[in-house]
Amino acid sequence: MRYIFTLALKVKKTFLSLSNLLKIPFRKQKSEILKRSLRNSSFSMFEYTVTPLLYIFSTPFFIYYLGLNHYGIWMLANSVAGLLGVMNFGIGEATVKYVSMYRGREDKNGVVKVIASTFIFSLLFSFVIPIACWFIAPLLVRDILKIAPEDFVMATAAIRIASVVYGIRMIQSVFVAALRGFERYDITSLINIFTLIITTVSSLLLVFLGYGIDILLLSTAGILFLSLIVSIVIVARVTPSLIRPLALDIKSIKEILSFGFFSWIQGIAAALFSQMDRLIIGAFLGTVAVSYYSVASNIARQVHGGVGAATSFLFPLVSSEKEKKNGIILKKLFKRALVFSFVFSFLILISFFLWGRIFLTAWMGASFASNAYVLTLLLLGVYFLLAINVIPHYFLLGFGEVRFVAFTNIMGGVVSTGGIFLLIPALGINGVAIAKFLYVPFVFLNFLKLRRKL
Repeated sequence: MRYIFTLALKVKKTFLSLSNLLKIPFRKQKSEILKRSLRNSSFSMFEYTVTPLLYIFSTPFFIYYLGLNHYGIWMLANSVAGLLGVMNFGIGEATVKYVSMYRGREDKNGVVKVIASTFIFSLLFSFVIPIACWFIAPLLVRDILKIAPEDFVMATAAIRIASVVYGIRMIQSVFVAALRGFERYDITSLINIFTLIITTVSSLLLVFLGYGIDILLLSTAGILFLSLIVSIVIVARVTPSLIRPLALDIKSIKEILSFGFFSWIQGIAAALFSQMDRLIIGAFLGTVAVSYYSVASNIARQVHGGVGAATSFLFPLVSSEKEKKNGIILKKLFKRALVFSFVFSFLILISFFLWGRIFLTAWMGASFASNAYVLTLLLLGVYFLLAINVIPHYFLLGFGEVRFVAFTNIMGGVVSTGGIFLLIPALGINGVAIAKFLYVPFVFLNFLKLRRKL
């Protein structure tokens, strides 16, 4: 635990350096709000840093012990769970919104109503959707995905268990969102980090002992359930009045769904962009191709994710300065943040261009590198452009333009997914990466919208 907090302090120093780059006087302003924002950003960045490190360390072992075919089935099952995540109707973001709103009003009863209502709502869907997936899974494996007949039983079980994983995550998202509504990103980050570490270590041990992906997913479900219990206990301690008979409040549900609808739209776009591609590859090219693509995609996403984690504090900061009518400060902040996002993402892109083949060879072997290098480079190009869009994305959310952001994301997701269907027959797996470039023009409309705001 002491080591975790030591690393978190190092990440905090990194953010202080970033604040100097943007010339935002965090050190001079002793405001509790700014210190809290810095703490939340630091832990978020720390959580983000741990994830790729664990992935880089564990992936070669998983592929070695499972084989490309079974690893691909595992990734397909995870993609199904990711797509099911779309069915949360934006209640996570809405919970953050209304818990923080009622907390600001010092309305404890309002906070309890929001958490109780979203919990009951999520509980309902966490049962209904896995039951539906139980019946759909065999059809998905047999008729849509390119699964070898001898793996039908394993793949069907994996998808069914993945739907249970989705159900647990949906319930936990309510309590994680509640903690974020209380501005306790440090707690949620530590829960997520420990859950990820325990899940990864247990999965490595299980594959080493010869267990299959169905047991891996069962283990993941068990660990997530324990993480859910921890989250509930912590929220109950933060909100003692929550420990009472829970009731569904219709008014709370209405306001949650009215806000969460546009977050849900963005979630659909994110799922189309980040999860549907694997299922399409599985249907057209098979599970081995899914393995190559999953590794390449997870590497490329670090560009976008890194910028997003490093600049996540911009959203609340822009919201605050907007109310103060500090347009000049916002313009300067936008320009400097944009420079940071460009430099950060470009350095990763050019580094992989120069040394990526060497890295992949040392990490995954020469054969894997020869198949995945060009694909990874193309995907890095996509996420490089999307990383630049992170800054206007946060600014527009700060200006309250959630509808416009949702529109651009859903249009980009639909068009790029359609492009995959058109290009994959002719260009194979690289056609998927090229089709993803079709997403970029839509999100770059955010720059045009923001120009009117600044």
